[in-house]
Amino acid sequence: SADWFLLGVLNSKPVWSWITQTLSPLRGGYWEFRAQYLEQLPIPRASASDREDVGKLAKQAQTLHGRRRALCENFIRALGLDPADSGSRNPLEQPWSLAADDYAKRARKQLQGRAPDMKLYEAARDETAALTEQIAKMEAEIDSRVAALYGLDAEDQRWAAKSAPVEAKQTVLFDLLGRLKARRAHFSHTEVQAAVNDAELSLTDETLNVYLSEATKQGIIHDAGRGWYSRLSEPLQLDSQPVQKLIRATQKALPLLDFCAWSTAQLNPWMHHLLAQPVVFLYVPRETLESVGDTLRAQGWEVSVNPGKKEAARDVRPGEKMVVLRPSNSKQPSPSGHQAAPEQVLVEMLLETEALALMDSSEAKGVLVRATDAGWVKLSEVKRFAEFRKLEWSDFWPIN
Repeated sequence: SADWFLLGVLNSKPVWSWITQTLSPLRGGYWEFRAQYLEQLPIPRASASDREDVGKLAKQAQTLHGRRRALCENFIRALGLDPADSGSRNPLEQPWSLAADDYAKRARKQLQGRAPDMKLYEAARDETAALTEQIAKMEAEIDSRVAALYGLDAEDQRWAAKSAPVEAKQTVLFDLLGRLKARRAHFSHTEVQAAVNDAELSLTDETLNVYLSEATKQGIIHDAGRGWYSRLSEPLQLDSQPVQKLIRATQKALPLLDFCAWSTAQLNPWMHHLLAQPVVFLYVPRETLESVGDTLRAQGWEVSVNPGKKEAARDVRPGEKMVVLRPSNSKQPSPSGHQAAPEQVLVEMLLETEALALMDSSEAKGVLVRATDAGWVKLSEVKRFAEFRKLEWSDFWPIN
């Protein structure tokens, strides 16, 4: 309807950029809305179709806001508060941006020392965070359509984003994060900064980091290690079955040995061309390589001790009993029990592809990308370990 169309226009970034340039600011980030100024605000001409589209988006955005507000009020009531007595500045009013420790502290105080219900908080946080992301996308679409009605080009729209109030800039950033998430499951702080620069969004490094921290709290993005983020929250899972037999045999024969293992079979879900037979890699202290090799051979395993290319071509015959022994090092990511961490496995796969000709190099790079699209990994650890092992990061990760 016309009213919903007007609501969408008045709350858009182009109009807010006009407001910040025309109206007088008040304390607390408010603006003085005087009739003499608002009468000068031009409302863009729009066809019936455009009015309907913008009006429909505005109504949908308002519905999402209403759903989020209802969830927040239920959350507040569950803590024994009357929403009517709670102000918008109360952090409990915004569970999507509330850190777990902050919730625990505030809820304990409200509950007079009783233990807070963390499941209540997590449910409210996750549900409102999902709605917040939907709202950001919806409002970004409204901004784009209204800008087009005003005849603003891409540069004008970037200027409007720069002129927008702080809350609007955060919404723009969240929209940019949504676009990065659509491109790849993991992305770097450098990519975020590049997207901010391309949008000409005026943010200091400190403000950007605050917004990214809030996006992480809201579950819009997830921390993937120093300088990295992910849209995924569930860790990458490697099937343990292919290495269990060797792990049990090694533990039984050498109970005090510090070791970890992985198998090429664990990467099958992300391969386009499955390897006909697996190879298991066992990492042990360098000084124990020969003795561990002798012990495993005595148990019927086929073992190649730290082979180079020539030795590998001669000795490594993929199969259920084939073990390649490699020296462990203090820089490798921490294993889970005796299973090598996914961050180590992905790097070792790239190295062994070259050393043992396990697969085509393009296949190995594809496995890395597909695996990290399937589950969360600490990508900072992957990069750190890859560089420690003398791999050129840009050779297999196209975006820095």
